[in-house]
Amino acid sequence: MGTTKFTARLSAPSAADKYWLHTSKGGLNECILISGSSVLPNCVGYAWGRFYEITGTKPTLSKSNAEMRYCYAADGYERSSSPALGAIACWSKGVVSHGADGAGHVAVVERIEANGDIVTSNSAYGGRRFYTETFKKSSGYNFGAYKFQGFILPPGQTSSEPLVTEANNGGDNMTNGIPGVDISYCQQGLNYEKLKADGIKFAIIRSSVTGTGSHKQSVDNLFNRHVNGCISQGIDYGFYHYSCAVTVAEAKKEAQFCVEQIKQFPLPKYPVFFDAEEMQMANLGKKAATEIVTAFFDEVERLG
Repeated sequence: MGTTKFTARLSAPSAADKYWLHTSKGGLNECILISGSSVLPNCVGYAWGRFYEITGTKPTLSKSNAEMRYCYAADGYERSSSPALGAIACWSKGVVSHGADGAGHVAVVERIEANGDIVTSNSAYGGRRFYTETFKKSSGYNFGAYKFQGFILPPGQTSSEPLVTEANNGGDNMTNGIPGVDISYCQQGLNYEKLKADGIKFAIIRSSVTGTGSHKQSVDNLFNRHVNGCISQGIDYGFYHYSCAVTVAEAKKEAQFCVEQIKQFPLPKYPVFFDAEEMQMANLGKKAATEIVTAFFDEVERLG
């Protein structure tokens, strides 16, 4: 967004607004056509159009179910656990990618209160065309059965706050968990000294990714920086590859590429992880997906 002034949308767009008219009806919105010429009411189509309105550029956001949008790393936008004006707030419901138990929700941050609460603009499939709602920071932005996933930031917004997780160090529960972070290209300008001062003991670093459409592997833009930053502060680390594999052969190729990147660094304390979030793998079914995941780890083990 650069230095462009942000204007909050707290009232409904007109029925003729091009950002929410479907492309087949002369508009700009590529999400599913819902009613007449409009993509509304639908949270996915609404947030896609609002992002377009804010940025002035056609979004590369996922147009699948709402809960899949945050997982869609191929869009190129930065993720954050902290809100920003114009960011898309994302929630899952039930098991992600399992539409039968709910498709999640997305909304757009229009105002951030002093206490961290966010005022959002929304639309609801099968419900209201437009409405505003406030979500509480004190509740972790969760509501009802909806679990908050994070924020997708507009171009020009940056965040250095990684997602914090915990690792079980051998106990039967998480009360003795070790605080750690998941870091990737999203964490530009990450201060590793501060990370250590904050008590973070380990980082799981994205080494590589497979493109959703191209199925080609590439190194995470900040991979080397993150590894060297952790080494400089004595922070333990492990690695993960973001997969788009749909065959065993592709999974093996991903493993080979991943190992090629990580072998240049000292042997990590934590293992290599396989990040499987894409619907194209889930749609293959449990048996095929399991074979793909197993093939990846078998190949990593074979390569040492």
